[in-house]
Amino acid sequence: QAVLDQIVSAREREDRINSSLERARLSFDRGEYDTSLRAAYEVLALDPDRRQARELEQQAKVKLLEKREHEQARRDAHDRILAARSLADEGRLDEAAEALTAIIPPSDSVRAAVDEARAQVEQLQRRAQVDAAVGEAREAAAEGHFTHAISIIDAIPGAELTAEARQIRADALESLAG
Repeated sequence: QAVLDQIVSAREREDRINSSLERARLSFDRGEYDTSLRAAYEVLALDPDRRQARELEQQAKVKLLEKREHEQARRDAHDRILAARSLADEGRLDEAAEALTAIIPPSDSVRAAVDEARAQVEQLQRRAQVDAAVGEAREAAAEGHFTHAISIIDAIPGAELTAEARQIRADALESLAG
């Protein structure tokens, strides 16, 4: 009877090992590396010399490390995006653009966020250029340099013309005609 009990116990132990090994493999294949690692440890607790469990343990550890490094890179990139947006909010647009250019996106979602932030900064840069041109045209018109004021306004792309720019141009044309 004792021998029979030992055989049954050995079979149950082997069944638990095989079940845990299968769970470790399936979890690994699904990208559930924490679960895979725990299942591998269950096998190693029962059989410390089981080669398949050791291999799965090492593979899962490598994947977990890669995953953690990737997540850290994503967090770092998002922090850098936020910092660039803060620079843009402060009007430091060139610095914001440089900060965004320096980001190496670790994923498509971060790449999209960088592209979106870059587009916003470029839009702000264009708006600042238009505002500066309008200011220069306003000054030229105030000094009686109406032709120069008109040429400054005409250099602004049509889609970016503001109501103020149109008014400065109209007033300068009127002054030249009158």
